[in-house]
Amino acid sequence: MNKSQGITSDKIIEYTSDRSRKNNLMAVRRVGFYDAKTNKHYVFITNHLDWSEKTIADIYKQRWQVELFFKWIK
Repeated sequence: MNKSQGITSDKIIEYTSDRSRKNNLMAVRRVGFYDAKTNKHYVFITNHLDWSEKTIADIYKQRWQVELFFKWIK
């Protein structure tokens, strides 16, 4: 975990119930990120287990900017 880059947590979540095993639910990843520029904490859930936590945070931050842009032009 790299706190100097804003990463606050990086966890793998595995589903353990009988129902989730029956439905073959794959593990997901929970990445926490603190943005010092906006003073906000974000949590990202993804199925990309091989990417670095910084890459996940960067991609989701950029995606959020696109969402805000589309909201603005509506």
